[in-house]
Amino acid sequence: DVFYDIGANVGAYSFVAWAVSGGKSKIYSFEPGTPTFLALEKNIALNRASGYIAPYQIACTEKSGKFVFHYRSKKPGDASHVLTKEGESPDGKFRAATSEGVKGYALDDFIHKFGIEPPAHMKIDVDGAELAVIRGAAKTIKSSGLRSILIEIDEKQNEFQEIVDRIKDAGFTLHSKHQRGSAGKRVFNYIFVRETAI
Repeated sequence: DVFYDIGANVGAYSFVAWAVSGGKSKIYSFEPGTPTFLALEKNIALNRASGYIAPYQIACTEKSGKFVFHYRSKKPGDASHVLTKEGESPDGKFRAATSEGVKGYALDDFIHKFGIEPPAHMKIDVDGAELAVIRGAAKTIKSSGLRSILIEIDEKQNEFQEIVDRIKDAGFTLHSKHQRGSAGKRVFNYIFVRETAI
């Protein structure tokens, strides 16, 4: 099977998927932040997983183009960074420690442009930008070859229902959801499976 780890960070989910499959899966790990991406590459080498886990330093988003990645901090493994279009600033009270330009791709475009295998399983955890990933992966999500999606959803975000609806409309059923952090945050890992795969 092929597994996509979108928002891979230092590779925790990638390595779990690799271990569970006995090293027989092909894993694509997408992580835009430079310090964390370098740690991901190091971890792949340390675990002798080169050739099995393919890291890509790109942001998966709604439309392909140029973006700016705003760091909360540049410590490897940190999270809660913000991605904006080039020329735009983060909303609200976010104060970036530093920022850098990154390439962003709609997942559908990336698969088509570079001819990589489409996923059988996909994990998405991109600190609040999950809807943009889902919108940019419309064809991929509708593909019958994709059998499961694990996605982090903050139920306090206005667009959380659109995320759920788009995934269900593509033929998936909610299998389970699991609390992340304190109950007050209402952040969950939703696990969807394609109805034919139940």
